[in-house]
Amino acid sequence: MLQKKFSIKIIAVVAFFSLTSSFASSIEYLKNLDISAAIGPTWSLADNTNLQLSSIETDIDRVSHITKSTTYRAGLGYHFFADQLNNRPFFNDLLVQINWSHNSATIKGLVWDNGNPNVANQSFHTPFTTTSLMLDIKPSLFTFYQTSFYPIAGLGLAWNQVSYYDTPIDPETPSWATSGIQLPQASNKSIAYDLGCGFRTNLTKHLSTSLEYVNTYLGRMAPNAQSLSEQSIIKPPVFPVRSQTVFLGFSWTF
Repeated sequence: MLQKKFSIKIIAVVAFFSLTSSFASSIEYLKNLDISAAIGPTWSLADNTNLQLSSIETDIDRVSHITKSTTYRAGLGYHFFADQLNNRPFFNDLLVQINWSHNSATIKGLVWDNGNPNVANQSFHTPFTTTSLMLDIKPSLFTFYQTSFYPIAGLGLAWNQVSYYDTPIDPETPSWATSGIQLPQASNKSIAYDLGCGFRTNLTKHLSTSLEYVNTYLGRMAPNAQSLSEQSIIKPPVFPVRSQTVFLGFSWTF
C-alpha cells in the first residue's frame, strides 16, 4: 500500500512538471505576440461626384458633410526583433499588425439638377458601412518615460456597402421638378491604405495603452445602378471616401 501511494505521488509530480513545462513552452511560443482593441471618433471626407441620368442630363452631387461616427478596431500583431531592439535608444521596437476595423456613416449634400447650382431643390443621402483589413507597420522611434512614439503606415482591403436616395428639400415641390432617385445597396471592394502616428505607454510588463491618429483612404464607393424609383439612371454616383480617426486602444503583449 505504501509503495502504491509513493508511485502515485511520483506520477503526480511527473505529470505536474510535464504540464508546467508544456505551459512554459506555449508561453515561450507566444512571446512577443500582441493582441489589441481600440475605439475612436471618426470624421470622414468625400469628394463631389456626378449622377448621370441620361445622355443629355447629368446631376452634380455636392457633398456638404458626412455624419460623425465611431470606428471599432481589433488587431493581432508581433514585435519583431524584440530582443535585439529593446536596449536601443532609438528605433527600439518594430510592431507589425493585422487590424480589422468597422464603421458606418452617411454622406449628405445637395443635388444640382443638370449641374446648375441655381436649381438645387433636392438633397441626397448616401449611407455606407465599411469594414477594412489592414497590414500596419509601427516602428517605435524612441521611448521616453515608458512612452514610445511611432509612425503608422498600412495597406489592405476595404469592403464597402453603399446605398443612395435623394429627396426634395421642400416637401411641397411638385414631383415633376424632382427625380426622387433611390439606388439600392451595393457592395464594393477596394484597395485601402492608411497613414498616421501615435504613442504607446506601458502600464505593466504586458499591458499597454495607446493613442493614435489614423488617416485612411477607404476607396471609391458606389451604390447599385438599378434604380428603385421611376427615374432610371445610366451611371450611379461614385464617392472617393477618406476617414480620420483618433483611436484609444489597449494592448496585451505576451
